[in-house]
Amino acid sequence: PPVEGVSGTGTFDEKSFHLRPDGGSLGELEAGKSVIDITGLDTDDERIALHVPVTGPLQQAIALLAHPRLDLVDALGLDPAEIEGHARADAEFRFPLLRDLTFDEVDVAVAARLQDVAVGPSLLGREVDDGTLSLQVTGAGMHAEGTLDLAGVPAAIDWTENFERDASYETLVKLEVHNSKGAARALL
Repeated sequence: PPVEGVSGTGTFDEKSFHLRPDGGSLGELEAGKSVIDITGLDTDDERIALHVPVTGPLQQAIALLAHPRLDLVDALGLDPAEIEGHARADAEFRFPLLRDLTFDEVDVAVAARLQDVAVGPSLLGREVDDGTLSLQVTGAGMHAEGTLDLAGVPAAIDWTENFERDASYETLVKLEVHNSKGAARALL
């Protein structure tokens, strides 16, 4: 999908383009001051590096990651329609400028702070509310940690997803709940 309302500055020469957008929007997602460097124009190895800070509705950010060209959400069992909250993220991407680019050729690093997270029962089989999480995503995997209410029970979560094919595990979720009389019943 196209980013709209982009303004900024840029420089170029026979070897590279250097763009410094002041911001733009993709739906309700707002991009801040960004850096886009396209290098190697004088070689057969043209590359792009992007650094984009983004804020906005978590549902739209997840829907963007679910785009068929990225397809980063299906394996996590997340339905963007069931997700609410707010995201503030710094995203970095580096990849060669190829017509038939594959995801394996993309270096990605995203660090995000997620607030007011709510997820329908597709995640962990229970409703999630009042989540505050830090999130890191790379080509190798995803790590999220923070606090949330799971089926009305306050909990701390530490969730790791391995994207590597030869990883010793794919998903590891650790939940810590305070022992209370109703906690076990609510979660079982």
